[in-house]
Amino acid sequence: MAIVKIDPGYFKKCFPGKGFLVSHDLLNSELFRLPQLVSLSQYLPASSVEHNLGDLDVSQDPDKTKNNNLSIEETIQQIEVCQSWMVLKNVEQHSGYREILEKCLLDVNVFSQSVVGDMLKMRAFIFISSPGSVTPFHFDPEHNFLLQIRGNKNISLFDRADRELVPEIWIEEKYGGELHRNMNFREEDQKNASEFILEPGNGLFVPQN
Repeated sequence: MAIVKIDPGYFKKCFPGKGFLVSHDLLNSELFRLPQLVSLSQYLPASSVEHNLGDLDVSQDPDKTKNNNLSIEETIQQIEVCQSWMVLKNVEQHSGYREILEKCLLDVNVFSQSVVGDMLKMRAFIFISSPGSVTPFHFDPEHNFLLQIRGNKNISLFDRADRELVPEIWIEEKYGGELHRNMNFREEDQKNASEFILEPGNGLFVPQN
């Protein structure tokens, strides 16, 4: 049985250039409970865990991002009230999470393989954030599926071909490792966004760039 459930019509119409909604069956997995996430954070190398205050600006200066003055364990345990944002990176380093990742991407590969070929790097990140947290404006260098497990998330996607919003030089610097993921956002461009509200069990395909 598929974990990630994809509408073939939407996939054919949108992939790989436009965002579209999916659904998933990860809500009841024990691996995404807070105690298990604490254990995962202790298993991963320090370089794979990032945490800070979640009350960020959409155009957040990375040099001015404030620490929440909590340990990683305290941040996860108090996430509902500590106004923080954190990410566990490359969780496929743990066999249990790698198994789930592989199963999810097998569901995707049924549709994607004929369009973009074989998957080259299969990676999974887990984002844990307090209510009201903000993820700054950025773009990612991979195709990804954002699967919502708890709480609601408002997300805005923009046309990846809009060179006024994301100039060519930003893309070159991003892939050359010179550009931080946080980028400057102009409020007047919000009118051009495709807006989605994700609830538990929803997911969103986010195109490359």
